[in-house]
Amino acid sequence: MLVLINSSNLKILTSFRLPILILGFFWITPNVFGQQLTQYTQYFNNYLFYNPAFAGRDYQTDVSFISRQQWVGLDGAPQSNTLNFSTKVLPLNLGAGVNINYEKIGAYTSVNANFSVAGEKRMGLNTFRFGIAPAVYSYSFGNQLNAIDNPELDPVLNGIANASTRFDLSFGFLFRAPQYFVGLSFANILAPRFEEISKLGSRNVQIQAGLDYQLPGSQEITLHPSLMFKSDLNSISAYVVDLSLLALYKEKFFIGASYRSFDAIAPVAGYQWYNSLGRFRVTYSYDYTTTTISNVSNGSHEISVKYSHFIDRPTVINRYKNVRFL
Repeated sequence: MLVLINSSNLKILTSFRLPILILGFFWITPNVFGQQLTQYTQYFNNYLFYNPAFAGRDYQTDVSFISRQQWVGLDGAPQSNTLNFSTKVLPLNLGAGVNINYEKIGAYTSVNANFSVAGEKRMGLNTFRFGIAPAVYSYSFGNQLNAIDNPELDPVLNGIANASTRFDLSFGFLFRAPQYFVGLSFANILAPRFEEISKLGSRNVQIQAGLDYQLPGSQEITLHPSLMFKSDLNSISAYVVDLSLLALYKEKFFIGASYRSFDAIAPVAGYQWYNSLGRFRVTYSYDYTTTTISNVSNGSHEISVKYSHFIDRPTVINRYKNVRFL
């Protein structure tokens, strides 16, 4: 896919040079080690979780819930649940969104929430969006484990200090054209340290991209390829790439597959329907693990439910100063 930057698009980009400079100021400070963001195979149903610029991107209100049970059968395997809300605030021409995420990995439990605000700059049929999301992260360490020798050396294991809460911040950018989009987001900008539970923060970068392609010779099938790239930039190998392809038939049934580097291949299927309230969508995916973890687990299950209520677009009123139009 070739994207040409003309004078109109360049004007959009330069209008956001201040947020980009602010972002660069945060990014040049030293990184610390830590794990990446929660992994979802159905990232394409959950873009707001990774990029605040997606808040209110369309004229609709979205409410979605996604649940993931990873590496079923393995003790202490990750369990993730995310609830999010997004809408367009028409009087201000802004987008607003809320994410609430719960995750449990072994003895660690995390609950975090963020509030996203996004603005946009339209230029013809294209749109450039910028979003920011302040967040609160809360981590706790369960009391399932206990130190036997020298317990005073590890207060976390003995419940002396087993919870911690910190504030954080995320930025995101989104360029939208009629048939494709490209997003860039930065999470955990403040890289908070959770010394109480021996957990260090990590700045993360993500790239999102997607395309709507009408299958030649068919008005009933639309292809939706997409990509998600995630990295904490600490090492060359510290990245994950997801590639997905969905085929939507008659705007109702969809089926496809997703591939995650170094991890899994996942078939995806779902159904969506419309009524007077809006659109409902249900999606299920199953990860076939391609690593040695498959020897001790039975793959990963993921299901999401999404409701979209469509908002009427504001009427554009044209005003002319030339008396010939009066």
